[in-house]
Amino acid sequence: MQVALLRALQENEVIPLGAARAVPIDVRLITATHQDLRELVNQGIIREDLFYRLFVYPIDLPPLRERKEDIPLFIQYYCKKKHWHTVFPKELIEQFMDYDWRGNIRELFNVLDRLHIDYRNGWPEQVDLRPIFMREVHPLDRTESLSLGSSAPRSLREQADLERMKRALEQTDGHVARAAELLNMPRSTFYRKLKKFGL
Repeated sequence: MQVALLRALQENEVIPLGAARAVPIDVRLITATHQDLRELVNQGIIREDLFYRLFVYPIDLPPLRERKEDIPLFIQYYCKKKHWHTVFPKELIEQFMDYDWRGNIRELFNVLDRLHIDYRNGWPEQVDLRPIFMREVHPLDRTESLSLGSSAPRSLREQADLERMKRALEQTDGHVARAAELLNMPRSTFYRKLKKFGL
């Protein structure tokens, strides 16, 4: 594939499947990677001649943690895309700015998805993002999580279900049937998840 791509870039032509003659092309190729291409050339994974064809005008895109001033803009973009008419509390924005975002924009949008599910109809007085920021789990929190019935990290959906169930149980003083009804969840499903999460 690298040979075919190199030839197309060098000759500015391709031979379509089933055709007898080459067809001229005029294209601009844009590539993206999180890997060190020079190192891949040294390892023989990428052809050196293809590397120099691709490496014409490199643009370095710094990780989100190095450009946190963009976070409010990404939040605005997300809200507009989702038609989510809300104003993020100042304290919440500060929590976003304090986090290191090792998962970059994907992680940011995952967190926003979670908030959109939980708080679509309005914000409570306080929103604590620490349980959502999965990379900032303290050893004590991790031990507690393991003791609650699962040694594997929970998915975003599972974590959202767990917190919704906890809130419902708190609102109903631990009454399982009423908590399930509050969440519009079948009682059998609620009990199954109680067991799964070790509640």
